[in-house]
Amino acid sequence: VNGNFNEAFSHYLLCLSKTQDTRLRRACYIDIARHMPNHIEIIPVLKDGLKEFPQEHIIFRRIVSYYLTYDLSSREEGTQWFSWVSENIEAGYAQAISSFFLGKRTLYEGNYEKAEELLLKAYEINEDSIISDTCVYLGLCEMCLGNYDKGREYLLQGLVTASMEEFENAKEMLDYIFKVREGEINTQSEKLVAEFERREAATEENAVNLEEIPIR
Repeated sequence: VNGNFNEAFSHYLLCLSKTQDTRLRRACYIDIARHMPNHIEIIPVLKDGLKEFPQEHIIFRRIVSYYLTYDLSSREEGTQWFSWVSENIEAGYAQAISSFFLGKRTLYEGNYEKAEELLLKAYEINEDSIISDTCVYLGLCEMCLGNYDKGREYLLQGLVTASMEEFENAKEMLDYIFKVREGEINTQSEKLVAEFERREAATEENAVNLEEIPIR
């Protein structure tokens, strides 16, 4: 309402409290997800909206955006919410995205077995929007577990279309993996990093032209 967040939000809440009409309730939740600024009060409302309309991607993605971008202080709360989604929302995209973000976080925390379980769950769902990024992190996870051949396969699968953000994160983590493991040959790390850099410079036309990389 004329840029007034509090007034607009109060109207949405009033509407939701007064009507049971499915179309109107869906419209209210979607409008909140699309148009309300990032404010703590919208998150519990959107969570209710996701329970009511689990197939609405925009509601889910707005909550994801909040926890990953706008309120980093709510790390534990966000993790609990992703866990809840993974267990309770049957929509494939929600299961995949939640499992991916939980797996990625768990990987960085050093719990590689649990990270592998979560990332495999996301991989098996095969959600188009994150499958390449999932492959990259699953490959890194397998390498952390010492499964180099399997890790290589996942990494090369994800290299072609992974997002640039995950691409850069993976380059740094890959280099770290080889540095902390005594006895590993540095050239192995260099070859994989070079492959990442070659992918970065490739165009869409030649991006699939990848060579096998020997990993021991």
